[in-house]
Amino acid sequence: MYGSSDMVKVFIPVFICMLIVVLCVRNIEVYSDDHVIPAPYVIYREMDAEPTTRLWQSFINAGLLVGIIIVATCFIVCLFYLRCFYCLFGFVILATFSLLTVVSCIQYHKILEKIDMPVSLVLVFILHYNFVVLAMMAIFWKGPLRVQQTTLIVVSAVITLTLMELLPKWTTWTLLIIIAVWDLIAVLTPCGPLKILVDIAEKRGDDLMPVLIYSGSVFLSQVTEGQKQNENGKSCLPNHEPTNRPSPAAALKSLNMRNSISTSEEESRSIRLGLGDFIFYSLLVGTATATSDWATTLACCVSILTGLGFTLVLLVILQQALPALPISIVFGVVAYFGSKLAMSSMILEFNRKLILV
Repeated sequence: MYGSSDMVKVFIPVFICMLIVVLCVRNIEVYSDDHVIPAPYVIYREMDAEPTTRLWQSFINAGLLVGIIIVATCFIVCLFYLRCFYCLFGFVILATFSLLTVVSCIQYHKILEKIDMPVSLVLVFILHYNFVVLAMMAIFWKGPLRVQQTTLIVVSAVITLTLMELLPKWTTWTLLIIIAVWDLIAVLTPCGPLKILVDIAEKRGDDLMPVLIYSGSVFLSQVTEGQKQNENGKSCLPNHEPTNRPSPAAALKSLNMRNSISTSEEESRSIRLGLGDFIFYSLLVGTATATSDWATTLACCVSILTGLGFTLVLLVILQQALPALPISIVFGVVAYFGSKLAMSSMILEFNRKLILV
């Protein structure tokens, strides 16, 4: 069973990630203006188009992006089924290294340029080099869990800010809705790739522990003594050091790409949230911040956390892997349009007439 402390361990990092995105969007124009950087996977940029035209263009853009996600997920499931763990491990290392170096440096440059802070390139290189090395060691080898958690939050925020630069606003809202539907299909339906991934792992007795996943517990990588046996018939003894990380093969046996909260009686008590959930939560809040006022932003934040709370309650009741996006995304979208169309106008009218509630 999970308690309130376990829920807080997930709420706090989600809120921190959303807060980072909100502060960047509010203070850096490139994340909030209508200018969209050209990208090969964004066919239509929705510039100066009619609402109906923007709508169908946004569906095409979002459909293409979700299609890429589906193909990538199925490819990873195939590699997992074929036990190509080292190929998966190399792919994840390459992707994480690219995010921590190239993509992160681009966002750091935009932030430093906006705040007009003179810095030494040598100093930035040394600091960033140490951060990347420490982050890679914490994720893929050994290191403090706090460092791993901080790294995953930073990576989520960087990806979110990059998406906000590349995606038009209408495409973003359409993408959020479609990805929530895909999350349901991928995790809950028998033919869903993530459902298949979980079933294969349970059938083989593999430990389903994704590399890029946020854990609220330091005991995520531990197993109970005598709980499992490896394929050679030797028992897997528990690891009592909270800083240990799984080997490449063990880590990649569970590349559950993004967004499922999972629990198992065979694992230590821990709520695990996919990195994609952080990204799409923050993308919703960031888009709301860019297109509306503080009241709407706050309403979206509260709605997302409320939806996550409902998902955790269902997790305790159903005792199976659940998608973390659908409820929170639905709550967030409803809160955004409801606040923008009704609550914001009401607050402005109250302020104009000096009415206190």
